[in-house]
Amino acid sequence: MSTQEQTQVKLQVQALEGIPALEAYIAAQDANKIRMPKPTTTVEKRVIRCPKCKGTGDYDGPTWEMSRECWTCRGEGTITRTKRTRVWPEGTSEQDVARYESELVRRYGVRLAKKALKEAQAHNARGAKADAFIAANPGLAQAFREDHAIIRDLRDQLTRKGSLSEKQVALALKIAREIEAREVARANAPKAPRGRVTVTGEIVSTKEQYNAYGYSFKMLFKAQEGFKVWVSVPSAIACEKGLEGRTLTLKVTLKPSNDDPSFAFGTRPTIVG
Repeated sequence: MSTQEQTQVKLQVQALEGIPALEAYIAAQDANKIRMPKPTTTVEKRVIRCPKCKGTGDYDGPTWEMSRECWTCRGEGTITRTKRTRVWPEGTSEQDVARYESELVRRYGVRLAKKALKEAQAHNARGAKADAFIAANPGLAQAFREDHAIIRDLRDQLTRKGSLSEKQVALALKIAREIEAREVARANAPKAPRGRVTVTGEIVSTKEQYNAYGYSFKMLFKAQEGFKVWVSVPSAIACEKGLEGRTLTLKVTLKPSNDDPSFAFGTRPTIVG
């Protein structure tokens, strides 16, 4: 059976969708099963001179190699070539040989189909078990709709194993509640304005960042209205220490974030007053 025939059979089996299609394929192939005389294989071994070292047993390569032994023949100077020949029983015709080759292809396809059928049945069984587990744990189905890394991992584990531990279920529900709470808080949070505005608020934290232009001193600024701004520390107080907690009035250009309307990026900050 050639590599091309194997590839064609694989593609044919992969195109089958669902357990009924696999079962129908296996049944159709078993109906075409034939009995053919099997050939015997003769093995002929020949000892020849090593083509790498020309029979010397020494490695003819760079001088820095520590081992001078030929890697092909392991220093023996000779290697063994094995030739296998298929021998058919007497009276076997060319049509019998062709039918035997087609039978090999058929059996290969049946093996692949049976393997795929077994995997599909196991997948369906795990899926049914997972569905029953989700139904037995209220809120888990809603939690699995969230797009979170841990939620995705737990969902994959449930698909593979069919169940989760009590702590894993509690973790999924907790993450879902936290996501819902953040969404509610974000929806109710005050929206940051856009453009050049004057705001009064408190410096929450500061951080030194490096960019293409060198180092810059940034701060998280929370306005009295409730929205937050990520902006450079004004040059007038950039050299001072202990800025966290200080109340300032800034004139700054704001651009709200596309992901969170209650968060804005500021530029050109100037202290007012």
